[in-house]
Amino acid sequence: MGEALGSSTAIDSSNIGFQLLKKHGWKEGTGLGVSEQGRLEPVQAYVKNNKKGLGAEKKRKTPKPSDPPDSKPKNDEDQG
Repeated sequence: MGEALGSSTAIDSSNIGFQLLKKHGWKEGTGLGVSEQGRLEPVQAYVKNNKKGLGAEKKRKTPKPSDPPDSKPKNDEDQG
């Protein structure tokens, strides 16, 4: 994937996100949600080093045909 960003340490109380959560009733050490059942740690982020979209798989190699197709259509009838 890529290099992991962030750390396992808690965010500082001066962080704007921390302040907004506290303002809306969140208590430090509890999860998000009505029942406080949500995550306790932030979601881990990764650096994406290519231009492919999220979820893009590695390029698959398609097998090449052994005989290239003829450019001229075959005609079984005799011309004359």
